Amino acid sequence: MESNTNWTLGTGWSFGTNNLIHAAGNTAAASQNISVNINGSYQIGIVISNRTAGSVTVAIDSATVPTITASAVTSVVAPANGTVAFTITPTTDFDGTIESVGVRQIVLGQAPLAISRTTEIRGSPDVAGTFVGQAAGGFDTTGYANSGFGTGALAKNTVGYNNSAFGAYSLAYNSRGLNNSAFGTSALSANTTGSRNTALGVSSMVANLTGINNVAVGYFSLYGNTTGGNLVAIGDSAGRYQANGSTALTAAQTSVYIGASARGYSNSDANSVVIAGLYGTGEGANTTVIGTTNTVYTRLHGVSRIVLPSATNGLSSGMLWNNSGTIAVMP
Repeated sequence: MESNTNWTLGTGWSFGTNNLIHAAGNTAAASQNISVNINGSYQIGIVISNRTAGSVTVAIDSATVPTITASAVTSVVAPANGTVAFTITPTTDFDGTIESVGVRQIVLGQAPLAISRTTEIRGSPDVAGTFVGQAAGGFDTTGYANSGFGTGALAKNTVGYNNSAFGAYSLAYNSRGLNNSAFGTSALSANTTGSRNTALGVSSMVANLTGINNVAVGYFSLYGNTTGGNLVAIGDSAGRYQANGSTALTAAQTSVYIGASARGYSNSDANSVVIAGLYGTGEGANTTVIGTTNTVYTRLHGVSRIVLPSATNGLSSGMLWNNSGTIAVMP
């Protein structure tokens, strides 16, 4: 943020340590003069922190973008030529900090290559990268071979590489994560440094931050996972909750959840397997659950061997097998 000699601060604004701070209670603007070309397209980036309520409107002269409540990258077309006011106007209840603001003209033949209020097409500086959509790849600096399609896709990526994001806000907050694939609105949206994840479905793995080597297929699959790794979840909301059906499964490891709304047992899950049609529920680390309490019949064809850890229900420890319809106990 530039020094306060470049800003005119209305009532309620104050200059902090390289930022602008606004206290609720008025709608006076913070402004400074900038030079623009009429009908030129301008990208505006704004970083907001510590907000508790309200929103701001940013404007270049009379061209405005209203109701900004969080950090964003947007664009406007300059309605005038020469020196005009760039303004940040709060709602009465806005209480927050403007950490930084950037305004740059977008010129055809440079990144982004084309722009409207909702669409940008961007190539460089990402080598072998392509971004299509408003703010897609907007902060990319030294990333490599990234592809983002949709509003906000890979918007915050800086140095991450080999990422593919298809859908609005997919991988939106990824900064350093590598080799991720996200397909669906908000898929892997919160991911920052997690790598080698694959998310297919709206909001699949939406909360993942640093988890690695995960596969989530289905609407809201692994929805709450933040740090868990080496997980597989297939089905609508698979791996979303712990056993109680309401607490998010956030940190399980090396586990598999297959079936609609398949649940883990707890965040201590490791080597846990759950397979069911609906609402299968895990029983903890190093356990396998097939079916639910509603399951009345299970048929296993062929030779099936079950290793018993100790004497169980009168059976000697060892190995059971199904041989021609009989069960034999092996020493």
